Amino acid sequence: MQGFAHVLSLGLGERPEADDFDQVESLLRDQGEVLFEEDDLLLALIGEYGYASARPAPERACAQYFFYQRLQRLAKEHPEALEPLRGRRVWMTPGQTGVAGTGDLGRAYTLIISLDGEILHINRFHDTPWSPIEPRATRDLMARIDPGISFDLHESQLMEDRYFLSARRQPDATNEEWEQKAASAVIQAISDSGATLARDEDVSALGNWFDTSEPGVCWLDAGRRGEGYNLADFASQTYGLAFGTEMGMYGTFDGRVNLAMITVRTA
Repeated sequence: MQGFAHVLSLGLGERPEADDFDQVESLLRDQGEVLFEEDDLLLALIGEYGYASARPAPERACAQYFFYQRLQRLAKEHPEALEPLRGRRVWMTPGQTGVAGTGDLGRAYTLIISLDGEILHINRFHDTPWSPIEPRATRDLMARIDPGISFDLHESQLMEDRYFLSARRQPDATNEEWEQKAASAVIQAISDSGATLARDEDVSALGNWFDTSEPGVCWLDAGRRGEGYNLADFASQTYGLAFGTEMGMYGTFDGRVNLAMITVRTA
């Protein structure tokens, strides 16, 4: 959340001027080892870190997600191109023009290239022995507090200012009933607040691993997604009730915070 210039400083040793994509791309070419370039997608290695730059464009609803998916295809088509990044993290430009609190370079997204060469974002390692520090820290925290209910509050650039709740199936009938009750109560409170609920096409844009039980309540199946567990997946199998949110990033910043607070307080 300190911006892309900050994560560049981790590889460069000092904070650079990186106020626009022209400056970022020049830094990656001049100071780094370019590993992949295609149109305006650029991937370079600087020090211990990879850096990925993707400019926003009309045909890309979410620039960083577009590049994430392109890199996953690259790993299958030409794995040798990403070999220098094995076991490292890759910082991505957000490219979120018009999003309050972010903009084009106001934060950095994190990908991890696993030791096996798989490209995943940082919230996919809650069930793996080899894991970056952030999922290890959340696992340790949950082990200490043994939560009965957990929330993973997400936002999405793919659905304007709309909202849906991402519920998880529970391993026993009692918790499953409570998960369903909490989900219905949350989505009613969100609707009563005046928020707009996500459409079917908003949910399908994220992937085909959701089942909708009522408008705004979608059940995520991590097995169908085919990647590692995120925090809510892990919590639902280990501790109890667990929910994620997807809130459209083009709502106001205060409005997005309010939706997150309604979710937690209602459940």
